[in-house]
Amino acid sequence: MKRFALLLLPVLLCPVLALAGDDFAVAVQSVVNMREHPDYDKEMGTQVLMGTVVKVLEHDDREGWYLVESPDGYKAWCHDHAVKKMDDSSLTEWKSSRKVIVTVPYTFFLESPDRNAGHVCDGCIGCIALYSGQKGRFYCVTLPSGTKAYVPKSDAMLLEKWEAALPSKEALPESIIKTAKMFLGVPYLWGGTSIKGVDCSGFSQQVFSLNGILLPRNASAQAKVGEPVDVSTGLHNLKPGDLLFFGKTREDGSTRINHVAIYIGGGKIIQSSYCVRINSLIEGTPDYYPRKVYAARRVF
Repeated sequence: MKRFALLLLPVLLCPVLALAGDDFAVAVQSVVNMREHPDYDKEMGTQVLMGTVVKVLEHDDREGWYLVESPDGYKAWCHDHAVKKMDDSSLTEWKSSRKVIVTVPYTFFLESPDRNAGHVCDGCIGCIALYSGQKGRFYCVTLPSGTKAYVPKSDAMLLEKWEAALPSKEALPESIIKTAKMFLGVPYLWGGTSIKGVDCSGFSQQVFSLNGILLPRNASAQAKVGEPVDVSTGLHNLKPGDLLFFGKTREDGSTRINHVAIYIGGGKIIQSSYCVRINSLIEGTPDYYPRKVYAARRVF
């Protein structure tokens, strides 16, 4: 299947690279904001979720910032309290251990196996923790920070079972649309790639990641993956789950891609624009989105 030519989510979470453990760190917060320069007031470029292993490229000892590379190749800065450096043994343990993945939009890791227990930290869909057992209706987990906690089984799944349940090529379009609709109403956030806030390409990247496919970070790069779909004469060649790209025409006639949406069928798209919402590409219909479609890609 074509989708396996792309990186899959288990690679996103646990990249196996031939480097020493000191070259890596793991995200310990539910969502780690990564900035273009090492300061909190600088532009956010992307986010990574709890349990994502990143490559450490540089450390600003004065202010406590790491320059890291996320599994999709994006390089940006995060504060060192948001990630935990990994030595060789902890990296090996992380890669080989059983894990739990959060499968609902939002949850809490708890101090004890009780819904009313105190919160250790929050978690959102796609977050990862180490599995350390079960107690009643809860998974016992070890968070990437090393803290012990509990998460309701209704809010999470063993990662190996989640991987086994990834949709087939035939079921992928329906699953992508179902996942995308989980984000409806989530606010637009420049640099956001999580349920807490997404920009346009962060939305498409996260939706596909939750279905086992790792897309590049930005819309212009996403417009180069998969197979092209001809939209020069209309929408009739599109299938649900296709990526649609919008942009501007430069003075030299070339196109600058600056927006991406997911086609859901019937002339409609789901996109992060102001918030995650559904729009129509058919003129005269409610919620019409008037921008021109410059390109489309099928990545499965």
